[in-house]
Amino acid sequence: MNYSFKEQNEILKFLSSELIKRGYVDKEYYTNLVEREKMTYTSIGNGIAIPHANPELVKRTKLSLLTLKEPILWGNEYVDVVFMISISKKI
Repeated sequence: MNYSFKEQNEILKFLSSELIKRGYVDKEYYTNLVEREKMTYTSIGNGIAIPHANPELVKRTKLSLLTLKEPILWGNEYVDVVFMISISKKI
């Protein structure tokens, strides 16, 4: 399914809310994602972003995929595919 979001924080909020709702990550996950993006953007070229946050906030490793109808600016690149990587420090 292709989504229509206008800003990267909307995407981060949507994906992290789904993970929080399912009990995969702590409620601080979204805030940590935003802080991580302030350090350096997670866009990696070819229209892809790989946002991630502190593994200490992840209860269960998950990979989330979101595709966009129209690309949005993510840092200094346009993105239409978002792979949110949530890797738990606990094995």
